[in-house]
Amino acid sequence: MSESILQIAIQCPYSGGPAVNTARVFVHLLNDTMEYDDVIC
Repeated sequence: MSESILQIAIQCPYSGGPAVNTARVFVHLLNDTMEYDDVIC
């Protein structure tokens, strides 16, 4: 998995915008056990 996509996916969606959601889709295709802690956003 590309490190740059992972770095985008772990960002807060409020600060990263739509790119975060798109990156999370790609990460989910490769690793569906990944969880994100958006509570601390």
